[in-house]
Amino acid sequence: MKTTPLACICLAAVTVSWQAGAASIVNGWSAPTTITKIHSQGSQTLFKLSGVSNSCGHVDFWSLPLEDSPRSKAKLSILLVAYAAGKTVSLRCENDLVSDFEVWN
Repeated sequence: MKTTPLACICLAAVTVSWQAGAASIVNGWSAPTTITKIHSQGSQTLFKLSGVSNSCGHVDFWSLPLEDSPRSKAKLSILLVAYAAGKTVSLRCENDLVSDFEVWN
C-alpha cells in the first residue's frame, strides 16, 4: 500500500495532538490563603500567595495567563478584587498556569 505525504502529515498531526492531550498534568490546588503581591509581566499576571510554599508556572508566583477574552478579563478582575478586599482564595494550577480558583469571605 502506497502512503501519500499528505496522509503521513495528517497522521503525525493527529498523533502529536493526542500525545499532548495525554501528557496534560494537573498540579492541584493551593491551600486557602490570601494574595500578598501581584506582578504583571508580559502575557501573564503573577500572584504571590501568603504562606504557600509551592508555585505555578513561575519560581515564586502563581501565573494567570492574560488573554483578550471576556473570561480571562473576568478571572483577572475577580482575583484583583479578592486581593484588594483581603479575601481568602484557593488557586488551581494546571500545566503551569492558574486555570480555576475559589474566593471566600
